[in-house]
Amino acid sequence: MKYACMAWYGLGMVGALIFAWVNTVTMSLFALSGLVSRRFSGGWTLLALQFGWNINMWLCPWIKTTKTERFQANFDIIGEQQREFVASDRVAGNEGSNIVLLCNHTSFLDTPQYTRLVPRSILWYCRGYVGAFLFKMPLFGRVLQGIGHFGVHFKSSEEGKFSVDKEKMVKVEEEVDVHLAAKGVLCLFPEGTVNKAPEDGLLPFRYGTFVKALKHNFRLWGYTSVNHEKSWPKPASMGGLPAELVVDLWPLAPHGVKQLVKDIRTNDLVEGCKEKEDHVILAEYAHAIMDKEVNQLRAGALGSKKQD
Repeated sequence: MKYACMAWYGLGMVGALIFAWVNTVTMSLFALSGLVSRRFSGGWTLLALQFGWNINMWLCPWIKTTKTERFQANFDIIGEQQREFVASDRVAGNEGSNIVLLCNHTSFLDTPQYTRLVPRSILWYCRGYVGAFLFKMPLFGRVLQGIGHFGVHFKSSEEGKFSVDKEKMVKVEEEVDVHLAAKGVLCLFPEGTVNKAPEDGLLPFRYGTFVKALKHNFRLWGYTSVNHEKSWPKPASMGGLPAELVVDLWPLAPHGVKQLVKDIRTNDLVEGCKEKEDHVILAEYAHAIMDKEVNQLRAGALGSKKQD
């Protein structure tokens, strides 16, 4: 039975990617002809992918998604923040800067779920980092490029090796800065890789994420989920197994990380924070809070409601 579920889910994934790929090619031609901007093309492709993946999940009723009671309310707050930011003359690095969602990483299902569930008004502006090797994949690679995601160029394909080609990443980070200057939203996975044993806690966070967070004074929100690995285990080439997926959204530094760092130091919220650099205490604090939130979500302590 499980193989039938995975096969059906896989067919839906391929159908969604074909639909998004056709949209990507079409919008890319429009962008090359000057009819639309690259951001418009990428945003439209994201919405096409969201539509396809929503249809796929609707066709797989054995995979259920629940949201915490605060999930939609907090996205309403983010939506209002983003509308105000876009309409204002504020720039990255000032009070009320770019919105960034930090996600825990347990499965390849994390990305489809995120794309499905983030409201269109936020998803339109959202881009993230992906392994540059994914750009070579059939269909999916072209879709990722069309969206405008940022490729991370690793020196090694060996799991657990995070050294990057610094020369290639200079240009990538310049593109990220352009995205942020245009008041874009970022989706980041600070663990840097899929967690093989999520029940044992989050993997250590990569400090580079929080160096950039301080540079731009990101407004951080936690987007956490559990049980994705039950539907799409890491060793599996395809997901689709029956599971009850739960997602949550909560504020981490909704007014900017610079204020959060001040609060951490003032209230001594991280052990030895007086001797540590800002990006280190920010990473350690975010890790501790995010780990606590994920554990509460797994325990069912946050309250939830069925997805509409």
